[in-house]
Formats: sequence, structure tokens, C-alpha cells
Amino acid sequence: MSAMMRATIFLAVFQCVFTGNSGAATQLTNQERAIVYVISDEATDYALEARGDVCVSFATDLPIRESKILAALRDKRLNFHSAAWCNRGPRGVEISITMPNKQTLSGTFEIVSGINDSDPIRLYGDHFATLLRSGTYVIKCNDDSDPVLEAYHLICCERF
Repeated sequence: MSAMMRATIFLAVFQCVFTGNSGAATQLTNQERAIVYVISDEATDYALEARGDVCVSFATDLPIRESKILAALRDKRLNFHSAAWCNRGPRGVEISITMPNKQTLSGTFEIVSGINDSDPIRLYGDHFATLLRSGTYVIKCNDDSDPVLEAYHLICCERF
């Protein structure tokens, strides 16, 4: 391998490491991209973008890669943690993808999410967090387009 080629490869790797841009978003499945859309929407709706104590949790039977989703969220400037981070306290607000997602049509996903606040546990010794909201998203997500919200159905807890 020539010295010029080695230098080019080194610079490309260095740029990815230095900027933190590993291209995680391009490596996501459509289901994972739809989940990133849902988490981003929940964060925006509850003004969680700038908070440093937000965690994301997933149902254990989802065929997803949590690390890829968290990396894609970081690419969107959402510095969210895994659920394990919140559970060490307890602390923070948790956005959870709570039920197995289902693909209703080709490229259309139903995703159930919820937002929980751990402050009642931390401050008052309560047994459970406070459910702020739970709902079902219907997201259209194909390989050649950005995810699009088709519908949202609120299950619990109207925001006031």
C-alpha cells in the first residue's frame, strides 16, 4: 500500500473518531430509523433535547441494536443514555419503546412509546416513576425516504 493511500485512510479514520461521526444513521434498519424518529419526536414534544439526564429503554424482545440507535440520536445532538444509566440512581426522564413494534404494511411501523419521570422515586421514595405520556406512533419508513409520521394515538396522560 502506498504512503499516500495510508495517509488518506488514516485521515478518514481520524476524522470519524475526532468528529464522532461514524455514519451510524446510515447503518440503521428501517425499523431502527422509525424508532429514532419516535424518540426524537418525544424529546422535542417534551423539550428534552438539552437535558443531560434522559435515558432510552427498549423492550427486550425487539430485534434492534440499541448502540446504533443511541449513536444515531447523538448524531442528532441528543445526548441520551441507555436505561442502565437511569436505573443506577434512579434518575432522569426515560423514553421507552415499550411493546414489540409491528410492521403493518411494507415500510410502515407501529411503535408504542412512553415517557416516565423518575423524580418521584428519587425525591419521595415512591415505588414507580410518573408516566407522563404513552402513545402509539404509525411511522412510514422506506429505504429511499426519511421517516414520516402517518398517525399518533395517545394512550395515556394528556399533556397540560
